[in-house]
Amino acid sequence: MTHPSTRFPQTREIEGLLRLSETGSTLLDFATGEGIGLAIDPQAGFAKAGGYVRPREGGGHDIVLCGPMSAGSAAHQAAKILRLMQQEKVGVSEALGRTPAESLWINRLRQADAEATAAAVCWQIRKSGEDGPWQDGLVAAGRLDVAEAYASAVESGKPAGQAAITACLSNERRLDEIDHSFIASAPHRMAKLAPAWASGTERPDPSDAIARGLGRNTEGLALRDPLFMGRPDAIEAELKTLAKRAEDAAPEPGRKPVSPKVHME
Repeated sequence: MTHPSTRFPQTREIEGLLRLSETGSTLLDFATGEGIGLAIDPQAGFAKAGGYVRPREGGGHDIVLCGPMSAGSAAHQAAKILRLMQQEKVGVSEALGRTPAESLWINRLRQADAEATAAAVCWQIRKSGEDGPWQDGLVAAGRLDVAEAYASAVESGKPAGQAAITACLSNERRLDEIDHSFIASAPHRMAKLAPAWASGTERPDPSDAIARGLGRNTEGLALRDPLFMGRPDAIEAELKTLAKRAEDAAPEPGRKPVSPKVHME
């Protein structure tokens, strides 16, 4: 018998699990409206375990799920990526940040909100009788703290999404992974982020826009709490480098802004 973690689930199997959840159904409806589909990449293997978004020829995008995984893990991953895409649709992205540090802070909130949304999907699927996404996507995938926080909040009648976000942002190892992933991918988004940072002083605090976009998961949370805003010393130098590149990309007084051509080592 093939172990579920070593096979490739079918997209219809993943969608079937998501449809067992009200939140998952909402995410799939969003995907349909935006021309977003699910795809499996059996050639990716463990080198690209997880998933990524790929433009589709002729329009639309595919969420490509990589590496051998159970249908439960795939459903969790798909829910998380769909939530990140949904955030972008309502304008919640790192481009709201007026400085590199703010963009990193927003990325933390985006990732934590996506984790909380995926936890809600897995919880709802579990209540329908299918335990795979909860066990494979959360408990067995290094997210036991998020799972426990979410379940405890539900059972005590507290806001479960907020509990999951707080748990996610309280885990230093996870924050380190989120931050370093942001630093690694930021060079590919410099044409978008550098002008945002260069015009930062001209724009209002993004907190309200973030709160509106993330909705119930962040309602009542102090988004600028040190828990959310702090960052490891290890990436301070990287942030300063990004800030310097943004400053260099800023247009001179009297000149129209242009898209910066940033060459990354």
